[in-house]
Amino acid sequence: MTTTPVGRNDPCPCGSGKKYKNCCMRQKRLEAARTSSMRGEESALYAALAQFVMQSRFNTALAEGISLFWRGQYVPEAGSAIDSEGVRRMIEWLVIDYRYGPQRERLMDAFIASELKKFVAPVQELAMAWANSHAALYRYLARSGEEELSVFEPLTETTLSVRSRLLAQNAVPGDMLAGRVFELDGELRLTAATLVLPHQFEQPLVDYVRNAWQLYASEHPGADTTQFLQANGHILNAFMLSDRAESLRGLIGPGTRFSDPAIVRDRMREITRTQQRIQQAAQTSSSAPLQSEAPVHRSASGIILPGAAEPEPAAQDSEQPSSRPTILIPGRDS
Repeated sequence: MTTTPVGRNDPCPCGSGKKYKNCCMRQKRLEAARTSSMRGEESALYAALAQFVMQSRFNTALAEGISLFWRGQYVPEAGSAIDSEGVRRMIEWLVIDYRYGPQRERLMDAFIASELKKFVAPVQELAMAWANSHAALYRYLARSGEEELSVFEPLTETTLSVRSRLLAQNAVPGDMLAGRVFELDGELRLTAATLVLPHQFEQPLVDYVRNAWQLYASEHPGADTTQFLQANGHILNAFMLSDRAESLRGLIGPGTRFSDPAIVRDRMREITRTQQRIQQAAQTSSSAPLQSEAPVHRSASGIILPGAAEPEPAAQDSEQPSSRPTILIPGRDS
């Protein structure tokens, strides 16, 4: 089946009624730049990590991670609604930060132990750098050179230099950068999955993260902000899906150069509801329906969702779905 290219002046396929050039084309260009900006070792490592996490032995960890990252419980088919940018951000967090199972292990540590020796030295060095990375929130101040950006880190109120060719060419001063930072060759770098947001997000997003940090610090005396961000790497996505971001959604999404992660969440909910209706129609017994959403606050593992009203759930190790979610991996399935 062939796909007819969409012209600049054609109606946008998203159904907004706007011309393509004034709607989703801006985001498509950023997504194309995101893919092309990844160096050879970055592409190789990302593809290897994505393939690693999709193994059947990690089905439970993957289902748990999807529920936590996208703030709900979804049917496996809902994974097909996650776009390439969302998949990248989720896999980065799931592999590097999320701790699963009784031993609270990281998938990244399992990958390093069993797979890293198969790769050339540059990929090995990048993997070790990613293993020590953490979530980061910056305000873009200025560009210096082709890849270097001056940024302000509001949580520690410091100014830093970070490297990212993608953001140097596609973000503008004043934008908020919500992503993952790592150190390589003595330089701080941002991964290609970094989310760019308009400046209006700064104060509510900073307040949300700072509140979470204060809660974490009260439960973990002596912890620093790096430890907090490693333990709560999903916190930036959690804000984007929270009620506090709802009033700002008109600034992002179709018609803008900014992605809206909540669109993915909404699609996942709809697929889940549709599958539930199909299952309920086929049921001949009075079994209880699946829930479209479930509490995901997991303070027992040190993860905090500030302002969440949901009660803490009971242990679920024996209740996780055994089927693997349907996820399209960028570069492998596209």
